[in-house]
Amino acid sequence: EEEEELYYNDPDTGVDALRRAFTLNEDQARAVSGALASAKTMSQIPIRLIHGPFGSGKTHTIAAFVIKAVSCLKAKQGRILISANTNVAVDRVLTALLDAGFNDFIRVGSVRKIDPTILPYSLHVKTGKGKSHIKELEAMLNEATSSRSKTILKQEIATLSSGKLGMRKALLKKCSVVGVTCTSSCNEELQGMKFTVTVLDECSQMTETSSLLPIVNSH
Repeated sequence: EEEEELYYNDPDTGVDALRRAFTLNEDQARAVSGALASAKTMSQIPIRLIHGPFGSGKTHTIAAFVIKAVSCLKAKQGRILISANTNVAVDRVLTALLDAGFNDFIRVGSVRKIDPTILPYSLHVKTGKGKSHIKELEAMLNEATSSRSKTILKQEIATLSSGKLGMRKALLKKCSVVGVTCTSSCNEELQGMKFTVTVLDECSQMTETSSLLPIVNSH
């Protein structure tokens, strides 16, 4: 209780400050405050579990934590790895970050499995002997139904055609946040990288073994 009193009342990362900054309710703000205390080592509890039923705002809460944690860890060049068992779950958190105006992240994964909204912030990895990334994007463009997705896909094709994808590889080494599935956390593009905080979304859907992949490969 004494430890909780220490960080829940913090003027920057305490409950009241977080409620105002991110429009959180009391429970959400307490969850974020506790997680920030762990990330900043104000607390001796290294692991935090955020749980709640569908529609309780867990993704919004995670996005608030990530954005604030990036700010808190900036002086020490701390980085955050966001991982989940499915591509949809990873992209959902990254989309929440975009909605909050945060885009200092790179999504690593197979181009076909990444949400088109996230593609401009992605580094595509090759899987098997499939089509080239541009061919995959062209196929996705033919299948797209919304004008927004078509615009994003056209821009992504232009980016790859101009050879600018190398800029994202450089950004991967220094961006604050990286998003990847548990399985893809072993990708060679991430080898040797260190992360201060690992966020596992929808962790109840993971096996213990798959949850260890991003944890072991990020420390």
